[in-house]
Amino acid sequence: MNKILVVLLGASAAAVYYLLHVDRSSPLALELVELQSDVPVPIWILLAGLGVLAGLLLHSPKPKPWTAPIQPRKRPPPPKPRKMTATMSDPYAPAPDEKPDWYQKAVSQSQRLSWEQGVRMAWAPAPRIDVMLVCQSSTPARYKRSVEAFAEFLARHPNPRRVRIQARQCDLGSLNLNHEVNGIWRQHFEHGAYRVMVDERNVDLFFTEPAEGWPEP
Repeated sequence: MNKILVVLLGASAAAVYYLLHVDRSSPLALELVELQSDVPVPIWILLAGLGVLAGLLLHSPKPKPWTAPIQPRKRPPPPKPRKMTATMSDPYAPAPDEKPDWYQKAVSQSQRLSWEQGVRMAWAPAPRIDVMLVCQSSTPARYKRSVEAFAEFLARHPNPRRVRIQARQCDLGSLNLNHEVNGIWRQHFEHGAYRVMVDERNVDLFFTEPAEGWPEP
């Protein structure tokens, strides 16, 4: 298993070096270039170093197994009952007694926003996603207006960890989602405050310095 890891790390280092210094034009290469700007050490050197470390560990003598003394097992205390985190009126709204004041305020303000037809916001809709904008059957113009309003709203509140813009059954034609979303968000957030990842019709934005206190989905 360790030999396979060494080979994989070496191949990964070579592939990353090729994408960063030779290719530099494919979508994956552009993503790596953007990621490299946030890392002080070349990524391919990190991978190569890990491969060397794994190789040294592979040839190092294995210590003798240590047998811990058998101790009587303690019975764990019964788990505390979990509180409900949703209300009947809004399934995405958090329980007021479990969330920070600024989070409750942001949710309340979002419920008063007037979205165009087929557009809505969802709070903590999935694991590791704090807020999501859903555009259902939107035209390119409606999609861009909704993304603009979404960015303007989030800029007035503490940075989340990750947000998603999802297009469902939208006829966006040849619209470049990465280019459009980046162009809009640069008007509201500083350079380097986030990074963008596009997966078909989903645009995920990862904030580099998220605020503390965002609840877990």
